[in-house]
Amino acid sequence: MAQPSSNSNMHSKRQAIRQAAIRLFSTRGFAGTSTRELCDAAGVTKPVLYHYFANKEALFRQLIEEALNDYREGIHRAAAAAGSAEERFVEVVWNDFKFTRKEPELLRLLYRVVFAGELAVPAQTVVASAMQEMEVLLEVARQGIRQGEWLGSPDEIALSVLGLSHIQTLRYLVGGEGRLSLAQARRCVEIALRGCATMPAASGRARAAAPQSKRS
Repeated sequence: MAQPSSNSNMHSKRQAIRQAAIRLFSTRGFAGTSTRELCDAAGVTKPVLYHYFANKEALFRQLIEEALNDYREGIHRAAAAAGSAEERFVEVVWNDFKFTRKEPELLRLLYRVVFAGELAVPAQTVVASAMQEMEVLLEVARQGIRQGEWLGSPDEIALSVLGLSHIQTLRYLVGGEGRLSLAQARRCVEIALRGCATMPAASGRARAAAPQSKRS
């Protein structure tokens, strides 16, 4: 009967270490965070920390690896959802937003790895994961073009959706702006694919062309 309680206690300690490490690493960086500070913030001793993680670098690397794995799995699930290509785009953006809302400090840590040059994990590790997201969006864009949903370049379509998604994410992380809701995810995709015009593109071109033909 004691085993479930023991397992629960182990999980609780590991989570405490994980959350303390994310908070400290994301604000102070790898080099700026000592092992003693990690233990104090997590409420554990060094032997306990070393029971779960070989050392500070192993802890840092595992946090990044787990985060990237979880994110990749979510992206692939979203892209494989049922529905049109546009609906799958919405699912991918919505996955971004959910990840950000769930783990904002962890996402800040990923950005820090890319832009602050953390030596414990190469920036390319995180960049490669972002490129995988781009490849997923490219494939959805190609499917949408094949199915007649859109015309144009898959690269431009995918970059437009990815760019708007990341801008909303950064606004949330930096200034706390935006709710990162499913409705907002849909709006990002809608703007990327159709813009903000109040009339269909074909109708707009026809109206613009009319005065020109009259003057000639």
